[in-house]
Order: sequence, then C-alpha cells, then structure tokens
Amino acid sequence: GLSFLNDYFVKFLQIFGYNPHIVKLPEKSPIAIVSCIIFVAIIPAVVEEILFRGMMLKGASQFGKLYAVFITAVAFSLYHMSPAQTIYQFVIGFLYGIIALTSDSVIPTMILHFSNNFIIILIEYFAPGFNVTGVWKIIVTVLGVIAVAAGVYISIKGYNFKTNTKLDKSKKVEGFTYLLPGIFICLTIWIANLFA
Repeated sequence: GLSFLNDYFVKFLQIFGYNPHIVKLPEKSPIAIVSCIIFVAIIPAVVEEILFRGMMLKGASQFGKLYAVFITAVAFSLYHMSPAQTIYQFVIGFLYGIIALTSDSVIPTMILHFSNNFIIILIEYFAPGFNVTGVWKIIVTVLGVIAVAAGVYISIKGYNFKTNTKLDKSKKVEGFTYLLPGIFICLTIWIANLFA
C-alpha cells in the first residue's frame, strides 16, 4: 500500500541517471515455484532474520535500542542492493526490528519475512501484472497505514527502549568496528547498483 514512496524515490534517483532493473522469476513450473519458495521465501527469511534482527540488532542494542533498530534497518535496506526498493526495505527492516526487540525473538520476524516473500511469489506466478489502482489503492494504503500503526503500538506498548547500562568508549569503538564494515560493503554495492 505504500509503494508510491518507492515510486517517488525511484523518480528522484532517475534524476541522477538510475535505471531500475526488473527482477523476473523463472518461468512458471512446479520446480520453479518450489525452488523460488525455498530460495526466495524460506532461506532469506531464516538467514536474514538471524543476521539482521538476531546478531546485528543484539550487537547494536548496546548503543541504544532505537538506534539499533534504525541502523539495522539501514543495513537491511542497503543489503538488498536495490535502490528502487530502499524505502520499502528500510520500513520493513525498521518494523521487523521493533518486533524482534519487543518479542525478544526472531521467530515472529522470520514468519513475517517468509509470508511477505511467499505472497510476492504467489502474486508473480498466479496473478502477474496484479496492480491495485484508483480508489482501491487509497483503501489499501489507508488500511496498510492503520495496520502498521496498530502493530507498532501493540509491539511497543509498555516496552522500555532505554538502555540502562553505560558503555565505556572502548566498547562503543568495538561495536562500531563490527557494524561499519558490513554497512560500508552494503552501501558500496548499493551505489554500484545505482549506476549499473
């Protein structure tokens, strides 16, 4: 429902010469569908959630929980190496970070991540060209915003995002030495895709 944000962002990037690449799934066949479910829905849901909402979020939480959610959402959006999906991936990464922190588990985010990718696969294979337009786009957008707001409210209601421990400077430097190389690599690849 918020795809218009990506559309505006792509138009902004096109000012600088960006030409978005269209990702196509393999031709429709039972093997292709099963392979896509495994390699596009299941494996990324497990691996990316362990990496971003498990390891990175836990490691960055020492600097502050909201900061950790923000920085892992940035890393998640850069990791996907698609300038056209940066806004979408950031929003999803931010929401998943809040859910992982408040639930103290990556299982809910794995389920959401899998569901998101699985639905995209189903739409691509069984309803190609599906597009919500007109008044339905407005309705879907409003419902999407309400659902996200309600989900965030329920997730953070009563949750303490403040970090009670003070870190000495050496711990902060150590934390950044783990975060920055990964973010730098993702940013470099993102920029390369911008001009590819």
